[in-house]
Amino acid sequence: FSGLLSQSYNIIDTMIAGKCIGEDGLAAVGGTAGLIQLTSSFMWGYSSGFCVYVAQMFGDKNYYGIKKCVIYNLLALLAACILIGGGMLLFRRPLFEFLNVDVRLYRDTSLYFSIYISGLYFIILNDCFIKIFNAIGDSKMSFLMSCLAAVLNIGGNIQKIRYDRKLTQDQVIAKMNLMGIQISKSTYAKLETNRMNIKVSELVAMKKIFDCEFGDFFAGLEN
Repeated sequence: FSGLLSQSYNIIDTMIAGKCIGEDGLAAVGGTAGLIQLTSSFMWGYSSGFCVYVAQMFGDKNYYGIKKCVIYNLLALLAACILIGGGMLLFRRPLFEFLNVDVRLYRDTSLYFSIYISGLYFIILNDCFIKIFNAIGDSKMSFLMSCLAAVLNIGGNIQKIRYDRKLTQDQVIAKMNLMGIQISKSTYAKLETNRMNIKVSELVAMKKIFDCEFGDFFAGLEN
């Protein structure tokens, strides 16, 4: 039942996004959604499995083993992201053809895909460290890492823009709900701290609420 609700949410979210940014914009963003989701899920699954191993070693008080495994894991993740991400970027055109991406949308789809893949390692790294600290019972550090991530990427930019507009989280949430974007305070807080991926429809709604450009959400990420 929960899977049905999740799928229904994604369908409704896509419908809202399509009406706001148009069919071409939605198609460019969603053209590689399946491939991105597959790659991310594989890496997140690997991190979850690794953290189970870390928890076992922590229980055995094998602290040296934890340190050694974490270092090897970081190198393994880096190598995997370089090989997988580099391969997908190198062969993105054949992949687009396999995914039946419209030729007219190749440029926009390629831009979106390249930005995501270029930052894949840091996304996975953040998730991995949060899970590692949770595995050893240090939830405070995982919280601080989420806050740090907010300063470094889109969540932090959203928070900064909200502060500049002198809006509270409750005010933004109320405006989003009036626009048909149902979002709770806890969910919105996760968006600003990068503990949850932002939906296209949510980004479109925030653009209207903050009266800004889409590029403002990605300010500084090119550095």
